[in-house]
Amino acid sequence: NNYPNPFNPSTQINFELIESGKISIDIFNIKGKRVDRIIDNEWYVSGAHSIAYHPSRIASGNYFYRLKTRDRDLVKKLVYIK
Repeated sequence: NNYPNPFNPSTQINFELIESGKISIDIFNIKGKRVDRIIDNEWYVSGAHSIAYHPSRIASGNYFYRLKTRDRDLVKKLVYIK
């Protein structure tokens, strides 16, 4: 999950990996269009992680982030208020 939510100017996306591997985290608008990429297929070791997200290219509104691993896709809602 991310905290705080809603957020301005940044939020922390917290996640835990059961096993090491490559991950991607993308931001999508409510129409399903990718509007930002936080992590692009980077290697992370198993365990707890926290990624700071500072949006610079999106307007205020409702969005979704997708954390993708080799075996899973996790989608959560986030709200950005400028």
